[in-house]
Amino acid sequence: MENNREVREIAQNRPQLIPGKPRMFNTHAHCFTLKHVPNYFARGYTLIPVRISQLINWGLLKWAINKMPAWLRKPGIERLITLLKFMDMDTQEKIFKNLMQFYPQNTGLVLLTMDMEYMQAEAPPIKFIDQLEELAISKSKPEYKNILYPFIFVDPRRIAPKANTWEVSIEATFIGQTFLSKIEEYVQLGIYQGIKLYPAIGYFPFDIRLRPVYDLALKYDLPIISHVIEGVVHFRGEKEYPIHPYTQKPLPGKSAKEFQAHFTHPINFEILLNPQHLSKHWNIPLPEAEKYSNLKICLGHFGGEDEWVNYIRNPWLPSATGDFASLELDQWNPGSKQNYSWFNVCCDLMRKYPNVYADISYTGAFPSVYNLLKIMLQTDDAIHNKTLFGTDFYVVSKAISEREFALNIRAALGEDLFKSIAQDNPVIFLSNTVVKVPM
Repeated sequence: MENNREVREIAQNRPQLIPGKPRMFNTHAHCFTLKHVPNYFARGYTLIPVRISQLINWGLLKWAINKMPAWLRKPGIERLITLLKFMDMDTQEKIFKNLMQFYPQNTGLVLLTMDMEYMQAEAPPIKFIDQLEELAISKSKPEYKNILYPFIFVDPRRIAPKANTWEVSIEATFIGQTFLSKIEEYVQLGIYQGIKLYPAIGYFPFDIRLRPVYDLALKYDLPIISHVIEGVVHFRGEKEYPIHPYTQKPLPGKSAKEFQAHFTHPINFEILLNPQHLSKHWNIPLPEAEKYSNLKICLGHFGGEDEWVNYIRNPWLPSATGDFASLELDQWNPGSKQNYSWFNVCCDLMRKYPNVYADISYTGAFPSVYNLLKIMLQTDDAIHNKTLFGTDFYVVSKAISEREFALNIRAALGEDLFKSIAQDNPVIFLSNTVVKVPM
């Protein structure tokens, strides 16, 4: 922070939650703007280097679309406009204040920052440190003490960029120990609540360069949320891993879009959390590796709607029987569609490890998953106690409105189950040794 004394003074004079108001949590949301997105996010095409609203009148655009004949309107065009309008806002605070309007007062919002500087799509207009500082200032305001719970994005290439590679040319100052010290400072001040991982932009969650961050997470009992789904935000450069660094199996996939699945596959967390695997991969003593099994990790998006539907409808997929069979690496064949579904792998990780959670962000936008979600919450204690409500605001706007998402899930699950995933479980997951999240 530019003025840590000022931040500490603000932190000591914040009001408490308003009594009697409903309390719930959206554990997966975003408020980054277009200025935090790389110039070549759409590979081969530069993004407009100015705010879209300087070129487009949103009201006029919507009016024009409504005047079009129905047969000319492409499905989802209005949802895309909504997504772009959120991204086009000039501050993160304007975005999360828009999110707040969809929920009862006192609702806690987990805001996940995004560091896209290392995805090989050129530099964003605004540096990552400035994104963090801007959100930290918002968090320091009294009215947001128990509302905002920001997470710091972590990329191993920022911690230890490889010498003589493109990694060292990205950032000269906010790297290494400077970056790690800033994370701890933010945590100690109660500004940032946890850690955000996004392997799809080009790394594995068991990368040894992440070890100092995992050590910080264990020291402060920090929650970690990791992206576990295929999506539009992924690395844009050349493939650097012809084989899986641990299993040593070939990794198929020609395009970056296809290849991202190897980084985001939930099986990678079995390597991080299983002491035998981690001891071998990091070359550390087994007793030292055992502590990492206690990392508090949320598998963001629960594997994705496609994997849930595949599990439900594909008669050839194997089904886990309670012996964690989906986590056996010798049965894992990258690229095969006949493996255990990502849904199965996520569930087994939640059952096997005491602090592994999953959230339903984006995935919960689709009614196709509601029946399975409700039955799992009713019949499996591990899933019931460690599933979190989240939406993936504002990214989910391209599929469904925020209000519709929340209402659909609440109605489908009923009040008791919804309370479990939107209040009880988030309070346990989000609390760390510095900030205990109030009910």
